[in-house]
Amino acid sequence: MGKRIFLLTVLLAFAAVAVAQDVITLKNGDEINGKVTKVTPTEIEYKLASNPDGPTYTKAVSEIFMVKYENGQKDVFNNTPEPAKQQQQVTVDIPSGVTLERSRGEIVDAATNRTFSEFELQQMLGMDAYNDYVKARDSYKSTSNGLAWSYTFFFCGLPLYYLGVLLENGSNNGLALRIMGIVWFVGGNIMIPVDYITRGVAAGKISRIAEGYNAKNGSLGMEISGGFTLMPTAQGTVAPGLGLSLRF
Repeated sequence: MGKRIFLLTVLLAFAAVAVAQDVITLKNGDEINGKVTKVTPTEIEYKLASNPDGPTYTKAVSEIFMVKYENGQKDVFNNTPEPAKQQQQVTVDIPSGVTLERSRGEIVDAATNRTFSEFELQQMLGMDAYNDYVKARDSYKSTSNGLAWSYTFFFCGLPLYYLGVLLENGSNNGLALRIMGIVWFVGGNIMIPVDYITRGVAAGKISRIAEGYNAKNGSLGMEISGGFTLMPTAQGTVAPGLGLSLRF
């Protein structure tokens, strides 16, 4: 049983590592998950994450906006376009007069819920705000994935503990399971609120970036909220009531 627990722990560790992969973001907003094997001044070579032993694909650097590697490092390709391509980029229609809002971890059109390409967001937000948005978006996505693991540890902790209790026979097998169950349960209890707080901070940054764009460009957003509250009275006491607020 001890060897099986050890092998299970090792397999879980390998599974967590296997999730890591390189992400290639194209200038049209598409993303490719895979493993970059070679980078040259004109193109990159990669294998798809879904088929790591399959063929090697190539993609021109001129089509790529950024490569985010599994270790967190990034390569941003700021290619100087050819004159003809530069003229084509100048004539691209950038959305105007739209109201932005946050939908989960991304900035979208409030009216149509349409997502924007990376190039559109750069032009609309400006590079400083865009870079802040990318960092907040990455943080939101990573903590969302982390929540899945945190809940897994939380819900599996107690069953592991009680399984250890059932298998307790004077050996270390049951003890090891009980210790692992306690560690998983306590770890899940700690990580779940941490992940929610981290994701909430990232969501707040994304919302502020969207609201900053709306304020700068004169577009209006309205949010109606209501709830139960305690209101002060003339006698110095409080009384229950209902509150309604409008935010533009």
